[in-house]
Amino acid sequence: GDVLHFQWEMLERPSGSNASVIPVEQNASQVEFFVDFAGDYEIRVRVTDTQGLSDSKTMRFSATPWQGIHVELSWDTAESDVDLHFLNVSEDANFYEAPWDCHYANPAPEWGDSSDDEDNPRLDIDDTTGYGPENINIPEPKAATYEINAHYYSDDGQGATVARIRIFLSGELIFEDSATLSGTGKVWNVGKLDWPSGLIDPDGTIFDNPFSFFGAAPAK
Repeated sequence: GDVLHFQWEMLERPSGSNASVIPVEQNASQVEFFVDFAGDYEIRVRVTDTQGLSDSKTMRFSATPWQGIHVELSWDTAESDVDLHFLNVSEDANFYEAPWDCHYANPAPEWGDSSDDEDNPRLDIDDTTGYGPENINIPEPKAATYEINAHYYSDDGQGATVARIRIFLSGELIFEDSATLSGTGKVWNVGKLDWPSGLIDPDGTIFDNPFSFFGAAPAK
């Protein structure tokens, strides 16, 4: 018989992912799917025809960052705002100061050859409503030492959150760690990344009140 209905089901997605399959046609013959985290996904579709016969197909795929450096921040509370900061400390970068700190108020700085964007970092989105992810990518990084920080910009009354950082180099996950941030204003210094060696020097320090010596954070 003719196809009557498609039924889609998300079977597997990376930890922290909110990815879902959203039908865009009445019989769900076409769907939308947004990949929010790097990692493995598994989706099943069941097709039923007008005679009541059905069959299913399972599709598996991986989302792999292609850039030289891909840094991913996520956290585990809703209605809260944690920000990713990526600093070029080879240029004496300071927290929240342009151009050498890439973050929500400086999401696309110029760090290298002005005629080539491939050596510049880019923040993809400033997630202010919880969970993330926020990603910063450099397709073709220049040789330097970089520092990664996660700043709890606002807990919005939600209290503590657990922030997670994953670092991919040329598609390979080479570092993953998490830390608890107790409330607004806390900063987790994740550590330093050397390029092109790919060596990670973890830090783990939690700053109690960064603005007591960094000044006020830019408003959103």
